[in-house]
Amino acid sequence: MLMDRKQVGYFKNKRLEEISLEETRKKKKVSFTRRKWTVAEEEEIKKRFAGFLARDKCPGQKDVEKVRTQSKKYGGLLHARPRDNIKKKNNTTKTWLKVIQGNTLT
Repeated sequence: MLMDRKQVGYFKNKRLEEISLEETRKKKKVSFTRRKWTVAEEEEIKKRFAGFLARDKCPGQKDVEKVRTQSKKYGGLLHARPRDNIKKKNNTTKTWLKVIQGNTLT
């Protein structure tokens, strides 16, 4: 049974009495529900990442963290979102701004 779970090494040098299969069960992943972006959050992204949107660049990890700290300091909404979500939203906003301006997606 332990070989089926690929956990033989976990019980190395233990006696059979010391082994309990309860501690080897995988914990269920915590599921979360997707939160829709509010208009205020989208406006804050356009405001705080205006330089990146104008240059058609995607911000890096440090840039997003810097904006999150500014957002928290000045009472914004972006600090509550994960860094990766902010970066992805910024990238999709950049793409849709191109479409709105008449440039085609290639």
